[in-house]
Amino acid sequence: MRPEARVGVVAHLAVGSLARTVERVRQQLAPSSLSWAISDELVHKLMRAQVEGVRASGGLAPTDAMIERLDLIAPIGCALLDPGLLPGAGACLFGYQGGALQLARDLDELGPRVVATAPAGHTARFEIDGQHAFFLDAASPPGDGARALVLASMHADARARLEPFLRALTADPPTLRDVELSIYPGPYSERALSFLDARLRELAAGSIDGDGARLALERAARADYGSLYWAAEQADPGAMSSSLDRVAALTPNQAGALAELVAELRALLAARARVGVSVDLEGAGLVFSSVHERRGEGLDPPPTAVERAQLEAAPRGRAGSAPGRAAPATSARARAWAALLGLVFQARTGQAPETIADELAWFAGARGERVTWSMVPGAGERGVLVIARDGVPAARDVWRAWSEGFSAARVLGPEGARHLRWEFIPQADVVEGAPIDRWVLTLEPAMDDAPGGPLPDVLRAWWVANLGRAIVVDRLALDDRLYLAVAPESPAAALAELLAAGEEARARGEASLIDPGVSALLERHSRPTRLLGFNVGATVAWFDRLAPAAGWGELVTALGGQLSDVYRVDAWSERGGVSELVLSQGLLDDLRGSFGALAGLGGDAPAPAASAPPAAAP
Repeated sequence: MRPEARVGVVAHLAVGSLARTVERVRQQLAPSSLSWAISDELVHKLMRAQVEGVRASGGLAPTDAMIERLDLIAPIGCALLDPGLLPGAGACLFGYQGGALQLARDLDELGPRVVATAPAGHTARFEIDGQHAFFLDAASPPGDGARALVLASMHADARARLEPFLRALTADPPTLRDVELSIYPGPYSERALSFLDARLRELAAGSIDGDGARLALERAARADYGSLYWAAEQADPGAMSSSLDRVAALTPNQAGALAELVAELRALLAARARVGVSVDLEGAGLVFSSVHERRGEGLDPPPTAVERAQLEAAPRGRAGSAPGRAAPATSARARAWAALLGLVFQARTGQAPETIADELAWFAGARGERVTWSMVPGAGERGVLVIARDGVPAARDVWRAWSEGFSAARVLGPEGARHLRWEFIPQADVVEGAPIDRWVLTLEPAMDDAPGGPLPDVLRAWWVANLGRAIVVDRLALDDRLYLAVAPESPAAALAELLAAGEEARARGEASLIDPGVSALLERHSRPTRLLGFNVGATVAWFDRLAPAAGWGELVTALGGQLSDVYRVDAWSERGGVSELVLSQGLLDDLRGSFGALAGLGGDAPAPAASAPPAAAP
């Protein structure tokens, strides 16, 4: 869609076709023994169940007849205009059997809360509860009553502003994703988040109390969204009030920390023209996507593309591998994450975020070197996680000084530090003539029954029973590559074995990392900048060895078998990019068969081989 078509739009929601999505779910996700239950009628039942809840809480909801007339084949598009241009201007384009006139007749039956009034240039106009306007217009040529499009809006001028955008958004149903949501931050996010930031800082300074902040935010939201605010309350009664109540309950310290996070979020959104997420079922499997477009000048340099040679240089990993590049030091996203971590730290420990200023500064300033990691089930008794960073100076003196000055109490808080002993051993071992520095993290036995530790009780018990009490992190700087190896026991021997095996493989002209799934990862986009793949079968087998009593192998007999079972591909440039998380169709077919067997439904017939990877995306 051309950028000029979306000027003034704050957000949009698009649904390619509910009927098509239902069919895809039936064909690609549901076990064959349950596919009979996946139908358009199921969608109608789910809608009826939802509106029953709205009615029970006193909200206004459509009738069952209106739900039946909703056209599940036609695309759906909704958009919200910047309240600075038209407050409360939202509109939806959708299919309805009988068109706008039939929908108007159906709305008449909802009285007495819904009253038809003079249309004033529209097909129909209604007032809800005497104050909320609702407009209907035909959006397709008359006479197509079997599949007519309707434009429903909540502002007299919304049609003129939004109909061209919605028509363009839904113009080609076969290319639309199953569900897509996008926001266009622009000036609106600056205004709205600045207002929220100011109220939070007033609350932190004591110049306004919680009730005053709540009232100010509620007034602003009602002024911006008008009837849409009312509609949101009808759809989810109590949700808006509950959110505002949480603001009113903030302490001054909590409000101050949240204000810092809002300020970072505002800076992050200011640099984006569009941010979107989507879900789609396609030949490759189930795809979750996120996308963003940058705006403004002085953009960060784009990350470099992942090369096959970089993958092949990684230690052989049967569970996963992810080469790529970390966020630049000036990344607004990294600063926003650091602010969020500071807020979580404060809530968890009761200490101000400044307590871990050094750690947060390191996180926000993470350099952009390439990183590859591999989970290697076969190395050592329980396996080892190997993280390799390319093109970084050793900087061992800086690492050692920071490690020796590290305090677990500062990061975990005094209570959390009682549960975990943190030990640093410089030059604990040597691999290929280079010293290994070691961290050892040990769960204290005396605190097994005490709350407040870094791990939930159930996870702590499982961890101790299956992995022991210690986690060892070895750090090795070799040539221009930095290795971190993590395992329940010293991973130095496993790391040496992996490096030696890699050298032998390269001497024979073989790649260190050989996996058929790598091709699917590299071909998903023409210039991927980060890859992450999981061999689910190998991972399940690893967990089965770690915790045999858990019966991992019994639960799933055959699941996946290569790095493209579940994978993520990022393709970024200086103007934005896209990230995709893909569950391959081969893995989905395995899951369908396993579910049928586990549920005692006789299982499914063996699924056909997964289709070839789709052509590289632009």
